[in-house]
Amino acid sequence: MKIQNMPSNEKPREKIINDGINALNNIELLAILLRCGNKKKSVIELSMDVLNTLDSIDDISELTIDEL
Repeated sequence: MKIQNMPSNEKPREKIINDGINALNNIELLAILLRCGNKKKSVIELSMDVLNTLDSIDDISELTIDEL
């Protein structure tokens, strides 16, 4: 789902402002870091793809910018 189509209270940036960082899941946190999607996938879908390739969220620190 594209962020622009999400209700305002479910958008990651708005959630972080209104409810704090603990209100976000790993997908939403990564989406904020990635900032945007591409022509084929939304930033949420790309975040899910990245996280699905990892054994653990801790492994994200070993990814290069190009891999992201």
